[in-house]
Amino acid sequence: MFKNYFKIALRGFGRQKLFTFINVVGLSIGISAAVVIYLIVHFDFTFDKFHKDGDRIYRVVTNSVYQGAPGFNSGICGPMGGALKNQVTGVQVVAPFFTLSQPDVSIPSKDNVPVKFKKQDNVILADGQYFKIFEYKWLAGSVKSVLNAPNQVVSKKVFSRFIIRPDDW
Repeated sequence: MFKNYFKIALRGFGRQKLFTFINVVGLSIGISAAVVIYLIVHFDFTFDKFHKDGDRIYRVVTNSVYQGAPGFNSGICGPMGGALKNQVTGVQVVAPFFTLSQPDVSIPSKDNVPVKFKKQDNVILADGQYFKIFEYKWLAGSVKSVLNAPNQVVSKKVFSRFIIRPDDW
Protein backbone atom coordinates (compact mmCIF):
# COMPACT_ATOMS: atom_id res chain seq x y z
CA MET A 1 0.00 0.00 0.00
CA PHE A 2 2.77 2.43 0.89
CA LYS A 3 4.54 1.34 -2.27
CA ASN A 4 1.61 2.59 -4.33
CA TYR A 5 1.57 5.92 -2.48
CA PHE A 6 5.25 6.45 -3.27
CA LYS A 7 4.73 5.57 -6.92
CA ILE A 8 1.88 8.08 -7.23
CA ALA A 9 3.94 10.79 -5.48
CA LEU A 10 7.00 10.20 -7.69
CA ARG A 11 4.86 10.32 -10.85
CA GLY A 12 3.33 13.61 -9.65
CA PHE A 13 6.82 15.00 -8.98
CA GLY A 14 7.86 14.02 -12.48
CA ARG A 15 4.86 15.69 -14.13
CA GLN A 16 4.98 18.95 -12.15
CA LYS A 17 8.70 19.71 -11.89
CA LEU A 18 8.34 23.45 -11.18
CA PHE A 19 5.98 22.97 -8.23
CA THR A 20 8.16 20.14 -6.92
CA PHE A 21 11.22 22.40 -7.08
CA ILE A 22 9.39 25.24 -5.31
CA ASN A 23 8.16 22.89 -2.56
CA VAL A 24 11.58 21.30 -1.99
CA VAL A 25 13.35 24.68 -1.87
CA GLY A 26 10.71 26.10 0.49
CA LEU A 27 10.96 23.06 2.76
CA SER A 28 14.78 23.27 2.87
CA ILE A 29 14.69 27.03 3.64
CA GLY A 30 12.14 26.43 6.40
CA ILE A 31 14.17 23.65 8.00
CA SER A 32 17.38 25.73 7.75
CA ALA A 33 15.68 28.75 9.34
CA ALA A 34 14.32 26.59 12.16
CA VAL A 35 17.78 25.15 12.84
CA VAL A 36 19.41 28.62 12.84
CA ILE A 37 16.75 30.02 15.20
CA TYR A 38 17.23 27.03 17.51
CA LEU A 39 21.01 27.53 17.57
CA ILE A 40 20.69 31.25 18.35
CA VAL A 41 18.19 30.66 21.16
CA HIS A 42 20.25 27.77 22.53
CA PHE A 43 23.37 29.97 22.58
CA ASP A 44 21.54 32.78 24.38
CA PHE A 45 20.12 30.49 27.06
CA THR A 46 23.41 28.67 27.71
CA PHE A 47 25.67 31.73 27.83
CA ASP A 48 27.72 32.19 31.04
CA LYS A 49 26.21 29.19 32.78
CA PHE A 50 29.59 28.16 34.21
CA HIS A 51 29.28 30.62 37.13
CA LYS A 52 27.82 29.28 40.35
CA ASP A 53 24.54 31.11 41.03
CA GLY A 54 24.77 32.71 37.58
CA ASP A 55 21.04 33.39 37.62
CA ARG A 56 21.57 35.69 40.63
CA ILE A 57 24.43 37.75 39.12
CA TYR A 58 23.50 41.03 37.47
CA ARG A 59 25.52 43.75 35.80
CA VAL A 60 24.19 47.27 36.14
CA VAL A 61 24.67 49.44 33.04
CA THR A 62 23.63 52.91 31.94
CA ASN A 63 21.07 53.53 29.21
CA SER A 64 20.53 57.17 28.32
CA VAL A 65 19.15 59.33 25.52
CA TYR A 66 21.21 62.19 24.03
CA GLN A 67 19.31 64.48 21.66
CA GLY A 68 16.84 61.76 20.82
CA ALA A 69 19.50 59.11 20.12
CA PRO A 70 19.87 56.27 22.61
CA GLY A 71 23.27 55.88 24.23
CA PHE A 72 24.58 52.86 26.07
CA ASN A 73 27.42 52.72 28.57
CA SER A 74 28.76 49.54 30.10
CA GLY A 75 29.33 51.25 33.45
CA ILE A 76 27.70 53.40 36.08
CA CYS A 77 28.86 56.21 38.37
CA GLY A 78 31.02 55.29 41.36
CA PRO A 79 28.58 55.83 44.25
CA MET A 80 25.89 53.69 42.62
CA GLY A 81 27.31 50.45 44.07
CA GLY A 82 26.95 51.60 47.67
CA ALA A 83 23.49 53.01 46.98
CA LEU A 84 22.37 49.70 45.46
CA LYS A 85 23.67 47.76 48.44
CA ASN A 86 21.96 50.05 50.96
CA GLN A 87 18.67 50.87 49.24
CA VAL A 88 17.75 47.84 47.11
CA THR A 89 16.44 44.80 48.94
CA GLY A 90 17.91 41.44 48.06
CA VAL A 91 21.35 42.72 47.04
CA GLN A 92 23.94 40.72 48.96
CA VAL A 93 27.28 41.63 47.37
CA VAL A 94 28.27 44.58 45.21
CA ALA A 95 31.60 44.38 43.39
CA PRO A 96 32.65 47.44 41.40
CA PHE A 97 35.17 46.77 38.66
CA PHE A 98 36.71 48.63 35.76
CA THR A 99 38.00 46.90 32.65
CA LEU A 100 41.03 48.10 30.71
CA SER A 101 42.27 46.99 27.31
CA GLN A 102 46.05 46.60 27.03
CA PRO A 103 47.15 48.88 29.88
CA ASP A 104 50.71 49.32 31.07
CA VAL A 105 50.54 47.40 34.37
CA SER A 106 53.22 48.03 36.99
CA ILE A 107 53.21 47.32 40.72
CA PRO A 108 55.61 49.07 43.15
CA SER A 109 57.99 46.73 44.93
CA LYS A 110 59.74 47.04 48.31
CA ASP A 111 62.81 48.73 46.82
CA ASN A 112 60.64 51.37 45.05
CA VAL A 113 61.36 49.92 41.61
CA PRO A 114 58.07 49.17 39.83
CA VAL A 115 57.57 45.65 38.57
CA LYS A 116 56.24 45.88 35.00
CA PHE A 117 54.10 43.22 33.43
CA LYS A 118 53.97 42.50 29.76
CA LYS A 119 51.03 43.92 27.83
CA GLN A 120 47.89 42.08 28.87
CA ASP A 121 44.37 41.96 27.48
CA ASN A 122 41.28 42.14 29.67
CA VAL A 123 42.71 43.73 32.82
CA ILE A 124 40.14 44.31 35.55
CA LEU A 125 40.50 46.78 38.40
CA ALA A 126 38.47 45.36 41.28
CA ASP A 127 38.31 44.76 45.00
CA GLY A 128 37.99 41.58 47.08
CA GLN A 129 34.20 41.51 46.69
CA TYR A 130 34.72 40.42 43.08
CA PHE A 131 35.70 36.93 44.26
CA LYS A 132 32.58 36.63 46.41
CA ILE A 133 30.53 36.78 43.20
CA PHE A 134 32.75 34.93 40.72
CA GLU A 135 34.39 31.71 41.86
CA TYR A 136 37.79 30.68 40.57
CA LYS A 137 39.97 27.69 41.27
CA TRP A 138 42.94 28.95 43.29
CA LEU A 139 46.36 27.46 42.61
CA ALA A 140 48.00 29.46 45.42
CA GLY A 141 46.76 31.88 48.07
CA SER A 142 43.31 32.24 49.51
CA VAL A 143 40.16 34.04 48.48
CA LYS A 144 39.84 35.42 52.03
CA SER A 145 43.16 37.30 51.95
CA VAL A 146 43.24 38.43 48.34
CA LEU A 147 43.01 42.12 47.37
CA ASN A 148 42.73 43.31 50.97
CA ALA A 149 45.60 45.79 50.56
CA PRO A 150 46.52 48.15 47.71
CA ASN A 151 48.79 47.09 44.83
CA GLN A 152 47.94 43.41 44.90
CA VAL A 153 47.62 41.36 41.73
CA VAL A 154 45.76 38.15 41.00
CA SER A 155 46.79 36.36 37.84
CA LYS A 156 44.40 34.04 36.07
CA LYS A 157 46.51 32.22 33.50
CA VAL A 158 43.60 30.49 31.81
CA PHE A 159 42.10 33.78 30.64
CA SER A 160 45.28 35.92 30.81
CA ARG A 161 43.47 38.28 33.16
CA PHE A 162 44.88 40.43 35.94
CA ILE A 163 42.78 41.80 38.73
CA ILE A 164 44.21 44.77 40.64
CA ARG A 165 42.89 46.67 43.64
CA PRO A 166 43.74 50.37 43.20
CA ASP A 167 44.63 52.66 46.13
CA ASP A 168 41.49 54.78 45.91
CA TRP A 169 38.46 52.89 44.67
